Amino acid sequence: MDMHAFIYRHSLDVPCSTYGRQLHLLTNYYLLLCSVTQPRVAIHLKEAMRPRSSTCFLLALALLLYCHLPPANASVEETCEAAAGNDPNIHYDFCVKSLHEDPGSCSADTKGLAIIAANLSYPRAAATKSKVKSLLQVATDPKAKQCLQTCMSTYSDLISALAESISALEDDRLWDAKTYLSATTESPQDCEDGFKEMRVPSPLSEENDRVGQLCTVALAIATLLG
Repeated sequence: MDMHAFIYRHSLDVPCSTYGRQLHLLTNYYLLLCSVTQPRVAIHLKEAMRPRSSTCFLLALALLLYCHLPPANASVEETCEAAAGNDPNIHYDFCVKSLHEDPGSCSADTKGLAIIAANLSYPRAAATKSKVKSLLQVATDPKAKQCLQTCMSTYSDLISALAESISALEDDRLWDAKTYLSATTESPQDCEDGFKEMRVPSPLSEENDRVGQLCTVALAIATLLG
């Protein structure tokens, strides 16, 4: 039986005269656990338990509950596992490796990880657009040129949508964020499909794949928020 169930059962079994003594013992047990998992909280808890007033006891109880709440930060590995479980297009290893590129990912919550993923996508998309522009300047084949022009347009839209999605995530406009991120996941594939339709070798396959995966990761993590 876990400790929460133990407290509930004994709160029904013990008489009022001994309830306070029993709960005090249980509180001390929780305090011991708390001193290991949340030492700073335990210090405040000890201070709150010294007086025997009801106000201080309620404060101590509140701190106990806080002590056993899950941490605010989200594990990159757990988040990527959940995201990959919801979307078969996400590669777990890619997700973990990409998010760890940002030092802030170690202490970020789920919202923060979604923003990090979107922020990681932005420079990759901008670099791809710059490459498209350079290729356009030297392109001579009409079909290849048409494909590159399509990519220039799709990446312009993608970069704009990424900027909007980051702003929406920061402002807790989740529906807007997911709408913009959903659009970003399609742009790299649209670029790649243009070359396939024209039967022209794509010089952007690697870039399209990486940007597409990053945007997909950002969308999947944002979807975990609700």
